[in-house]
Amino acid sequence: VAVGGGPVTARRVAAFLEDGARVTVIAPQVCPQVAAHVAVGAVEHAARAWDGPADLEGACLVHTATGVPAVDTAVRRAAAALGIWAIDATDAAASPVHVPARGVVPVSGGRLSVAVHAGGHPRRAVAARDLAVAALTRAAADGRLAPAGSRSLVLAADLVALAAGQVLGGQLERGQVREPRGQQRALERLG
Repeated sequence: VAVGGGPVTARRVAAFLEDGARVTVIAPQVCPQVAAHVAVGAVEHAARAWDGPADLEGACLVHTATGVPAVDTAVRRAAAALGIWAIDATDAAASPVHVPARGVVPVSGGRLSVAVHAGGHPRRAVAARDLAVAALTRAAADGRLAPAGSRSLVLAADLVALAAGQVLGGQLERGQVREPRGQQRALERLG
């Protein structure tokens, strides 16, 4: 169940659908991205405001992003009382569940999925994911990411850890992350 119909919900709904979930969106109005999923029957839409705990019946995961703190808090608390995991996109500190920022890097013969979790700091996770995806995309384009099963994927994981470490270390917030030597050395080892 996703409560709210804006762009934040749209991103989460797209990820849920990609993972094979059945999704119901509860919102008086939805943004064009959610509407497109509804139009093709991929998402059920209850075109109304959240009406209480009964709206969560049958859910195994709840995402709330209405932009109304009182509603998002009520949804999160109702889910907790029912024993359902809840993601409150408007209050990461209060949310009992956090999902990683995900990205995809095209590689020879397929794709490499990247997921970065930043301990409840979604903007840091997104920043670290973006750094990791950019570095891995460059490595793949230059032929430095060998096929699966090689030591290259282990080194690729090192890049993700380096990028996440920089972001979690606060360097990104100060605008200082560019192409650090440690990351560059890891990229060089990929070849």
